[in-house]
Amino acid sequence: MADNQALITAGADTEPPSNVDLQVLITHFGSDSALPSKNPALKYIASLKSVNSQRTMRGVLNVIAQMLSGDKKADIYSVDWSYLDDAMAFVVLRLLTLEKRSASTKNKYISAMRGVAKKAFVMTLIDANQYYRMTLVEHDKARTLPAGRALSKEEVNQLIEPIEAGEKDIDIRDSALVNILFRSGIRRDEIIKLKLQDFDPQERCIKVIGKGGHHRLVPLHTKTITALNKWIDIRGSQNGPLFVSMDTQGNMRNTTEDPMSASGIYDIVVRRGKRAGLKHISPHDMRRTCLTSLLDSDVDIGTVASIAGHVSVDTTRIYDRRQDKRNEKAIQLLDF
Repeated sequence: MADNQALITAGADTEPPSNVDLQVLITHFGSDSALPSKNPALKYIASLKSVNSQRTMRGVLNVIAQMLSGDKKADIYSVDWSYLDDAMAFVVLRLLTLEKRSASTKNKYISAMRGVAKKAFVMTLIDANQYYRMTLVEHDKARTLPAGRALSKEEVNQLIEPIEAGEKDIDIRDSALVNILFRSGIRRDEIIKLKLQDFDPQERCIKVIGKGGHHRLVPLHTKTITALNKWIDIRGSQNGPLFVSMDTQGNMRNTTEDPMSASGIYDIVVRRGKRAGLKHISPHDMRRTCLTSLLDSDVDIGTVASIAGHVSVDTTRIYDRRQDKRNEKAIQLLDF
């Protein structure tokens, strides 16, 4: 514990608030800690709609528990979250700064702590003043580059063409999957929620349930519609997930009970990328490629934000590289 405190204060521009007491956070809940009704951290995780978000924030909160307790084996069950306040948040952010973590990582930790504090307040585990102080912990507004990379047109064709040329059922499914990733910018967590009835070939769009349960209609490229129709001919017209899992022999499993998983989509993209001779790519790279290409084509940023499911165009701006290109062109004007 002493080592943690020394690490927190070493080289700090400001001292932690005087009421920081790391030891109190080691208090155990006991057997009731496994119940969301007794543990605000679990209640917060349960409130997240995305399985990936639940997994991510559980990991973040486990690390926070370890930071504040000094116990590498600590997790969300082994600390008393009613002690979480702005002073504790300062400790976590100080440790993240000393570890040279990015602004986006810090913001993820802040969101997790705020989320737990909100649940703790609703559960009357903390008072209004303590919760209010947590809401004042500000996000890091540093501008960061989007994760991954945008593929070139040549790389996109290098990946898609061999898949579209395949005649096996699994090739037809993967062709539809890659098309919808590249040419609609839909998140993989959104893809696994798609149902057959969400696809409307007449209206040339698909209904997507995005972050926070928000619904939107995403228009589909002609090539994507063609690929989806070919896949549905194989899949069949039964209600259920639009994309379903296949076994190692390429045979479909039950279309109503075995949808593809987010990790399954990730594995397909990585495997197909390797076969195409591309350096590592991920589903998010395909989303970034779609959004960046639209912006490069001078599509209005509000339109791109709507397609992407971004609540704020500020999120969309991180995919906009047009200013970078203007900057590059400008610097070449120097004649010395």
